[in-house]
Amino acid sequence: MKYKSLLIFGLLVLFVPLLSAQESFCWKKNLEESKVVVRAKVASVNGETVLATVTEAFAGKVKPKKNMQFTNNDNETVFKTGDEYFLFLREGVEKKSYRLPENASLPILNGNVFYNLLPEGKAYAHPSNALSEFLKVYYDGDLHLDYIDHLLDLVKIGAPLQEATENFMRLYYLNYAGFSDDYKTLLQNNEEQVSIAALYIVGNIQNDASRKILLDVLSGDFYPEMKKVAAKQIARDEAAMVLPLLSPLLQPENTAYEYEFTARCIFSAFVENEVKEIIPVMKDYLEKTDRNQNPNRTYLISTTDGLAHFASIEMNNYLHRSATEFFKSVDRDNFGIGTEDWGVAYMKVMEELPDMWNLQPYLYNFMTHFNGINSSFRNNPNMFREKKLKEDSLLTILKDVRPDFLPEGRWSVWAEINSNYDLVYYLPTYILDEEFGVELLVQILPEYMQQNYQCEVAFYSKNYYALFDSETCAGSQPLGYLINYLAKYAESKDVIFLMNLLQYGYAENDLDRDCLEKAIEKAEEAVGRVNHEIKR
Repeated sequence: MKYKSLLIFGLLVLFVPLLSAQESFCWKKNLEESKVVVRAKVASVNGETVLATVTEAFAGKVKPKKNMQFTNNDNETVFKTGDEYFLFLREGVEKKSYRLPENASLPILNGNVFYNLLPEGKAYAHPSNALSEFLKVYYDGDLHLDYIDHLLDLVKIGAPLQEATENFMRLYYLNYAGFSDDYKTLLQNNEEQVSIAALYIVGNIQNDASRKILLDVLSGDFYPEMKKVAAKQIARDEAAMVLPLLSPLLQPENTAYEYEFTARCIFSAFVENEVKEIIPVMKDYLEKTDRNQNPNRTYLISTTDGLAHFASIEMNNYLHRSATEFFKSVDRDNFGIGTEDWGVAYMKVMEELPDMWNLQPYLYNFMTHFNGINSSFRNNPNMFREKKLKEDSLLTILKDVRPDFLPEGRWSVWAEINSNYDLVYYLPTYILDEEFGVELLVQILPEYMQQNYQCEVAFYSKNYYALFDSETCAGSQPLGYLINYLAKYAESKDVIFLMNLLQYGYAENDLDRDCLEKAIEKAEEAVGRVNHEIKR
């Protein structure tokens, strides 16, 4: 049966609010990777083992009215006897066994199923029989043509927007690619969800005309969600075909927000699709970026949507060289708005990738800008004591100046000293439960301190100095990342350094102290392993 022309809805909108970021059920993944898809009622539950009676079977070698067993690996789903579900099961460890991965089930409540066929967006109720119909068609190729024509009949001008959106997405999941060249006339204002759904179909076409639509969205004045979808769809196309077309949008000298956002959408989409041809483009973008002034580009090296995602010996070596180059270049004169973010991003990558080692001196010196620590503290532990004496002296002066502030918060100060233990820089901070930022404390500091030393005053909440942000001991502040790095690659002097951090109060709360103590234990184990290997 011949496809009908689909010249009904525009693809693009002039106003697109961001959709909900919550995405619990991945339709494309579950539809394509499931070995068994059924509608079933729970018969019994024994720990992670669930016995269910199949009421409808859509894919796999199972039959209605038969019992089947599977392992529940979804910690979010608690099965109860008598409840009915749509289940998207994968193969289990043993032969003829099945397992339910995370986010692969849809409960049936009063005859309805809650979901959204768009990859992102708020779930809402659908009749369970409608989902049964779609799944039956999806897994039976002989039914596709008639069903697609049926959907095209439903997509008409004036059709309810929710219904139109759902039907466009059903067409997308059935790999419909039936737009004619006349779709150029569809660049009109339309409801955002309908347009986004239609844009997904454009990605199925993969010809010059469809690429033109996707490029128009990426380069035009369209809202973020449209650009995200366009980037994801064009990343599915042949890299050799689309990367030259994207070159004008991937110029690192373009720092305006719209260019930054578009570039990130494109890079993230290609990384997500494992397109390795994007690697040299991202490397060039990184190397031409002033990392002291561009904090928004740290994703370029991340393990999620950056270069570190393509983990290999060659990539690890490249990132190691890039990190070394960055940390060697950092000093007080070129410490800009992006320096801290990039430093933390590199240290995070070092935590997550193997063989990112031998950067201790540069990482120590990076700490100078946050707490006055540098590599001298690793080689000369007496620096800790002398630094503490200077800080205690400064604290005494600060407390004497405004003792009436103390009930509301407390003073903190860190000092930077040189190898002769002379004070060269300090940063006093008044720590409050909540920031108030009204009174300029610098006006009440002793005049000789303002005149004789470079002086800044900061307003932070009491939690600002936390080194770690969770019970997993993940780094929060730069020093937290350094501690985790040293726990993996420590030498004997690094263990002593970590012990001095604990002794001199750099861990200010219970969580930080626990995490630092664990890091010391790991560092001691690392040193022990190295010494053992040397002796062997």
